[in-house]
Amino acid sequence: MPTESITELTTELRTLDPDADDADLEVLREVVGRARVVFLGESAHFTAEFNRIRDRVLRFLVRRMGFSALVLESGLPEGLAVGRWVRGRAG
Repeated sequence: MPTESITELTTELRTLDPDADDADLEVLREVVGRARVVFLGESAHFTAEFNRIRDRVLRFLVRRMGFSALVLESGLPEGLAVGRWVRGRAG
């Protein structure tokens, strides 16, 4: 995608609240298009604001665009705990 197109697809983010209205994320429909895989990178670990926007984006992708599988990077202990939780065990 040419750089000038990316500029045209930017929009102001209104909030980091994951339960807020999704209208400000509608631009993602154009960015994602018909893709079935979306990668969300990060420039720094342990940044609360990044985790909050990622939460909003993932909820938008699931609720509004029909995505049904999420894969997240994590440390080994966190990954093992999530794995136990997914299998119905304490975690």
